[in-house]
Amino acid sequence: MKVAILTFRWANNYGAVLQAYALLRTVRQLVQHVEFLNYVAPLQRWDWLRNWGVRSGTIARMLPLRLAFMHFRRKHLPATARVSSSTALARLVSHYDACIVGSDQVWNGRIHGGYDPAFFLDFIPHGGPKAISYAACFGQPDQPESHRSQLQNWLQRFSAISVRNEFSRKLVQQLAGRNAEVVLDPTLLWNFDDLLKPVTAKPKGYILVYALSDDHRESMGTVVRAVAQRTGLPVISVWPTVPFEGPPVNRLAPGPIGWLRLFRNARFICTDSFHGCGVAVKFTKQLLCWPGARPQRLIDFLAMCGLENRLLEHPTGPNVEDALRRDIDYALVHARLQERVASSLDFLKRSIAS
Repeated sequence: MKVAILTFRWANNYGAVLQAYALLRTVRQLVQHVEFLNYVAPLQRWDWLRNWGVRSGTIARMLPLRLAFMHFRRKHLPATARVSSSTALARLVSHYDACIVGSDQVWNGRIHGGYDPAFFLDFIPHGGPKAISYAACFGQPDQPESHRSQLQNWLQRFSAISVRNEFSRKLVQQLAGRNAEVVLDPTLLWNFDDLLKPVTAKPKGYILVYALSDDHRESMGTVVRAVAQRTGLPVISVWPTVPFEGPPVNRLAPGPIGWLRLFRNARFICTDSFHGCGVAVKFTKQLLCWPGARPQRLIDFLAMCGLENRLLEHPTGPNVEDALRRDIDYALVHARLQERVASSLDFLKRSIAS
């Protein structure tokens, strides 16, 4: 059996490439031949060429980072020839028994120029490979009105639908009248031990800051300052990140594997990122979050884990000190997630084999 995966493989984004890798390895436990459809839409192709840091003078830092992502993709994310149209995708997909779209914000109409029909697998002909979504996400509940009527037709074409969070499930129900299963992001299904060398010495520990949104810069500085004062730990910020006022920071720009290693060795994580939050939970780290650009994803995930108090809507309020006084009980968190892991794997097995 041959399975194709369509996701944001092209993105120079830690969460995007690591969720792609985790899904690949998870599906490979079920079927032998799995690879990515190397689809990069024209708009995304030009986006990739931007932000090299030529004008800002940061090219010396951006170039190694982008090369690290390119190397990771070539080594760990096997893919077809690169294509940029539905016609080319239709030709490629004819060689597979099933096609999985997801995870990540593949259904978010407010990024990358609006809805892309390819990520609703519109190129699969009737009677063609099984069309499956795994942990697909709309990114945010507020979606543009354009093409909303078309979404019903696109969603009806799937043989099996799963989404990453509750608000995406509700949107599928509203738009197409279909019941989607809520499953875990692939990064919570795979342990990444194959990428990470064993720890040979006890890490000294540090606060790791991973922030993506510029909207809450003041909140970020307040939270990081409070954690540093309480713990006495040094601060490492994964660069490029949002600058903030706070304690002295060591800024690093690792590739995807180095990013994972920084999370594994940290003592405390401060983030506004969905994948930053998920990986912190995976590695059982003490955690504080603040709302990012699309906070509903964090809200849903933390509620699933029973960690609602770790999302700080008011960074100067008493909940900061309360969270710092109480360590997360990961025995309870992982007990809650274990049932989700089992049901997520079961969805993949059923949808591929049916």
